[in-house]
Formats: sequence, structure tokens, C-alpha cells
Amino acid sequence: MTTTDPTADTYDVIVVGAGLGGLSAAALLAKAGQHVLVVERQDGPGGYAHTFRRDGRVFDPAIHVLVEGKEGRSVDLLLRHLEVRERCDLVRLPDLYRTAFPDFELTVPSGHDAIIDAHVSRFPHEADGIRALYDLHARFFQDATHLAMQVSLRNLDDMVRDFPTFFRYRNATVADVLDECLQDPRAKAVCSAMWPYLGLPPSRLSFFVFSQVTSVVVDGGSYYSRGSFQRVADALVEALARDGGELAVGTEVTSIVVEGGQARGVRLADGRQLRAPVVISNADARLTFEQLVGPEHLPARFVRRLQRFEPALSAYVLYAATDMDLAAAGAVHETFVYRHWDHDDTYRDILAGEPGGMWVNVPTIVDPSLAPPGEHLLILTALAPYELERPWDQEKDRFTESVMADLDRLYPGVSGRITFAESATPETLQRRTLNHRGAIYGWAVTPQQVGSKRLHHDTPIDGLYLSGHWTEEGPSSFRVLLSGVMTARMVAAHRGLAHDAVPTFRPTDLPDLVG
Repeated sequence: MTTTDPTADTYDVIVVGAGLGGLSAAALLAKAGQHVLVVERQDGPGGYAHTFRRDGRVFDPAIHVLVEGKEGRSVDLLLRHLEVRERCDLVRLPDLYRTAFPDFELTVPSGHDAIIDAHVSRFPHEADGIRALYDLHARFFQDATHLAMQVSLRNLDDMVRDFPTFFRYRNATVADVLDECLQDPRAKAVCSAMWPYLGLPPSRLSFFVFSQVTSVVVDGGSYYSRGSFQRVADALVEALARDGGELAVGTEVTSIVVEGGQARGVRLADGRQLRAPVVISNADARLTFEQLVGPEHLPARFVRRLQRFEPALSAYVLYAATDMDLAAAGAVHETFVYRHWDHDDTYRDILAGEPGGMWVNVPTIVDPSLAPPGEHLLILTALAPYELERPWDQEKDRFTESVMADLDRLYPGVSGRITFAESATPETLQRRTLNHRGAIYGWAVTPQQVGSKRLHHDTPIDGLYLSGHWTEEGPSSFRVLLSGVMTARMVAAHRGLAHDAVPTFRPTDLPDLVG
């Protein structure tokens, strides 16, 4: 259920932005008894999960997989708590991904031992190093799950003693760890092939985040939401509405009202002011503070810190359909495509305005209903800077022609059998989401910008909270959903609700995610 206008002038909580981080926080707080309003400027909920349709084809704009660890199915717990689990048919993918380098391809299966065996079979001379690498991933993840995002200085010495792996590698890059475990440059490249998911090459990418994502994928696998990831967003909206919450779409917030250092509500584009003692922003962080709040309400030190953050790269995305039988051609759900063996060479291409850091999603391998009979969908994402030497509207055709050659390398002849094609550039993504410079992962995922070094959920404004990939949990769909959980728990405490009004969603014995 959606509305085009709020039905009241006063709420307990107002959420700005209906991305997954905002919706998860809103649904949880509504279930906890709060009167919640979610305000979304676009025509529907979901943010990067908001699908679009073209002549019977359903495209996921950005989210293509959901990862869930076997020992902590947090999203499953969230949906069950909200009583909407049956609305989402999460299908476990048989293979994690394929990686395609020049003169080399590897399909990576699901399962810890199978993943290691697949890599060892291609690099038998690095067998010990590969096993050591994945063992390190597991040990680091285990340490991290037992530590809070912020460690008290009072017990820091005990923490360092009890969790040595975490403290040794918490500031490392992925390249630092690869160099420690492996010798063969090609083995290093293949073992870090997932880096485009986080937007930086191994030489710059935080091992902290890469290891967490890798460990969750290795442990539990990856899943697709049959019918598109819009189903997950819609399930959260259903839970919100059932518990008395509201969603106002096509409604723009122009400012967050601050009085005496406290959030007091929001002002809409039509001039109306809605009151609430708590506001959660799921919008771009710089937009939130520099425009919706205003620097005059913020400590100068906080404003300087905000301006120092490096935003993540943006992306060029090709949405296409083909009448080629991609299943017969051996397509898998997700393939990482490289023109170089050296990931730094790929990164240099990206910064120079050439397609790189690419992955190709074929969702119709898992869910044929997304396209008309006889067609497959192809979604190619290439990391890209926001600015090129020429405007993006002059570069888009060149990018499309260039990446078509990469598709032909994967599926020979597919470029001649395209039945539909449409593309989005970093400027498109900025217009759609208002993310600063079209950043697709919030802040760049460097060792200096992860965990507690990102923005906290609470802010210098009393009653104003943040949710989404700008916060401590960082990027990826499941971590953004968890950011909403953390925000909701903090708001529940702020509102004086019972300590268990919003659960922690800790690991428990759960049935398989497969619907």
C-alpha cells in the first residue's frame, strides 16, 4: 500500500528515502508501535532495488544478488520477524559467479570446500596459499563478529589479545593479504575477482569489508529474489503499512527542521511542515547535512570531516535483452569480466574513462519470468568516474559499443542478437538517487573509511539518525538492510521503548533460505 500524501501532520518517526536501509528501519519501528512516515521523492520504493519495466521485461537496476551466511541469516530473520518472509522467494544460486580473464575462465561453485577446490584445481602450485587465504578469511570474520564496531579503550588490550587476527589485518588492503598468502600474480587476481562488488581494486580495497563479504558468500552462498529485488522492498512496505506506517511516494523533502539543536520534522517541496521528534535520513549523507540540515546547524569539525570523505565510484549500466539462448551458451547468473590480469591496470582504465571493473548479470537463468518467452536479460555494470573529458551524453554510445565487444567475448555473436538496449550513466544514477557524484557504494571502501571510520547512525543533531551505505555497515544489499536494523534499535532506545522492541537478529538455527 502506498500513498501520495501523508495523512497526518505529526508522527513519531519520519524517514527520508525509501531505500532498503530506510524501509527496514521504518518497518521495524512500526512493528514496535511507532507511527512512522517514509517520504520518497521517486515514484516507488526500493532505491537501488526499485525495478523498471520495458515491454514485458523486468530489470533490477543495481542489486543482483543477496548474500547470507549460514551462521547468521540476518535478512531471513528480519523478514520473519516482520511476518513477510513468504512474500520473498529467495532462490539459492548454484554457482557464486564466473570470472573471465584473457585466455582464462573459472566458474566458482557454492560451498567452502568446493570454492577452495575450484581455485586449487587451476593453481595447484598455490594450494597451500589458497587454503591459508580462505582460512584467514574465516578467522578474521569470526573475530569481527565477536567485536562491536567501536571498542572501548578501557578493554583494548584484552581485545587485542583475544582477537589477534582482527587487529592484525583490520587496516590492511586486500593486496596486503594476497601478497602474504600467494606468489602467483594470476592466482592473486582470480582470488580477488569479486572486487568490483565493492568498487576498488585490491591495492586500495579494505580487507576488513572484502573479507566479510567473501566469508558470508563462502559460508552461505548467494541468492536471487524471484520476481526481482523489488519484492524485498515491497515486503518491507507491506509490513510497514500493516502496522500503521505510511509511505508517501512522489513527495520531496526539501529540509530537515532543526530547532535548538534537535530534529523536529521535515519540510516538503509543497511548503508543508511535518513534525516528528525523530528523523531518519536514508538519503545521501552530503545531501542530508549540506542541504537538508544546513552546515549552520552542525559543528565545524563534523562538516570538515564530511568534506574529507572520498565518495565511491559510480557506474555505467547497460540493460539489454537478447533472443540468444544464453543458458545453452553456458551463462551463469553473474560473471566478472576483465580485459587485464592486473587489477590496477583495470582501475587505471576506469579512471581514464574506459570500461572496467565489469560484471554481467543474466537473471533469467534463474527466473525466466523476467523476460518474454525466448529472451534472456543481460545487465552489464562497469565502474566509472562521474566526470569524463567529454559529457556523458557524448560518451554513452562509445561505452555501449565498447562493452558489446566484451559481451561477444563471453557469448560469441550476442551483440548481433540484441532485441532491446538501454543504458544508464553516472549522471543518470545521480539524478535517480541524488547520491553525490552518482556514488554507488556511498563512501569509497578504503581501510580509512570502513566500520567506525564511516558515519555513525546517530548524528550531531539530537533526534536525527542515518541509515544506508554511508554508515558503519557499508555497502551491499544485506549490509544496508542491517544498517536499518541498527538505526531502528538506536531510535527505539531514544524513544524509551523496551530493550527488545527491535531484535538484534543474532544467528540462530534457521531453515534454508530457499523459498
